[in-house]
Amino acid sequence: MLEQDAGEARQPMTLIMVHAQDHLMTSMLVRELSEEIIHLYQR
Repeated sequence: MLEQDAGEARQPMTLIMVHAQDHLMTSMLVRELSEEIIHLYQR
């Protein structure tokens, strides 16, 4: 179970939380990649 993998975490990990974290990390990655592409095209 996900709760066992979380170890000593106070907030139990749910599938919804994992899904939300995946969306957040993907969004952060896309933003960083977009900034790099803009920077390259400005050269």
